[in-house]
Amino acid sequence: MAFTIKATKAGYRTRTFKHAKIAKKMTQSVTKEQPITKSTTANQPTSTSNNTDTTTPIVSAETAKQQALATKIAGYQAELSEYQSELETILNSSDYAKFIELTNECDQTVQEIQKYTSQLVAAQFAAAQTNSTEFKSLATELEQKLNASRTKLEQLNKQIPFPSIQRQIEAIQTRIGTLKTLISALS
Repeated sequence: MAFTIKATKAGYRTRTFKHAKIAKKMTQSVTKEQPITKSTTANQPTSTSNNTDTTTPIVSAETAKQQALATKIAGYQAELSEYQSELETILNSSDYAKFIELTNECDQTVQEIQKYTSQLVAAQFAAAQTNSTEFKSLATELEQKLNASRTKLEQLNKQIPFPSIQRQIEAIQTRIGTLKTLISALS
């Protein structure tokens, strides 16, 4: 029974064969280069023959989509691993440890400033109401503590070596979240 096989692949020469024996030879030569996809020409029915080689890999469009999707997911997973490794390196660095230490000290100093400010306001109000020297001296003492805490906060802010570390971490965490979402959506 006569039939026609047309083999095409981007980057390769298109070949058309009309006999089963030639098709078998074509299958062997094309298989060495790349697997081919099954294609028929218009107005010609597809038929099978006992002489065809059934070991020829035929990649369906669905299989090709699945392979492309698997490749895409693998690429995202590799990128995700790289970002997670980079994040872990930053979080384990001595610069980050120093950044966290100074940031915590800044937070404590801000809390001191808030405490001294509220105490100072209360002492100044009491001094104004009672005209007491005791409240006036307390207000002066609290004002000195408040100014010392403000100076300490300014110095700490200057000591923080890498304020961009936090922005870098946030950018990496955002990308990790995006990659996880993409991987779960495609899986």
